[in-house]
Amino acid sequence: ASRGCQAEPEVEGPDAAAFCEAFEQWIQQHGPVVVGEVARPLRVLGFAPTMKELTAFWSGMRRPADAEVTAKQFAKLCTELDFDDPSEDQLAQVFEHFDPTRTHCVSRDVFFNVMCSFDEALSLEEVAQTLHELQAWTGRSTDDVVNYRDFID
Repeated sequence: ASRGCQAEPEVEGPDAAAFCEAFEQWIQQHGPVVVGEVARPLRVLGFAPTMKELTAFWSGMRRPADAEVTAKQFAKLCTELDFDDPSEDQLAQVFEHFDPTRTHCVSRDVFFNVMCSFDEALSLEEVAQTLHELQAWTGRSTDDVVNYRDFID
């Protein structure tokens, strides 16, 4: 069930809808996000919010730390944060979210989705080329699963 992002048009920016969708997917997999725990889904999306940014968000919410965050509030926060290319550790965290057994492998589809979701996202063609080069470099097939550590390292 949607938490109202589309009904609240004051969230602006080219990526606002994508942030709402990512937040809805997070909720489906992990349950509601409360104000005091908003940093985790932000980091999975590749953001690295500072304590100052999180404190400003919490203060602006004027709600207790255990109050649920809506998709609109999350998207608004995302559009206000600075986005830098993720570090190797941050990129690994994104992939680890889809790799609960820590095999360092994700499905080809997950790899495509992650690589196409960043602020400076790669095109489908660029991701396909990256996988082709990765396969040539490692000698491992990337037809079904991708070892994301090969890509990060």
